[in-house]
Amino acid sequence: MKIALSLTLLFSATLLAQTPPAKYEPTEVELLRLQVAQKDAQIAQIQLQQAQQMFQQALGRLHLEADKIKAGHKWPDEVQFKLETLTFAAPPKAPEKKP
Repeated sequence: MKIALSLTLLFSATLLAQTPPAKYEPTEVELLRLQVAQKDAQIAQIQLQQAQQMFQQALGRLHLEADKIKAGHKWPDEVQFKLETLTFAAPPKAPEKKP
């Protein structure tokens, strides 16, 4: 009985090993829909990169304008420009060292 069970298991394992892997292929219409979605994602990625470049350029122009204002008022170089509030302030003082 054990020999028959062992042979059955061995035969089953051999058949499984010879079975070709399953293929999972979308239909032609599904493949076309996937390709359209892929192109949409690629276009969105390009637009994102362009928007990031535009943002960096606008941020650079904002800093240049702030630098012009500092220069026009002859404020010290240490004066800091705060983007969030569009204000200028002296840098925070360093903590004093105790002797």
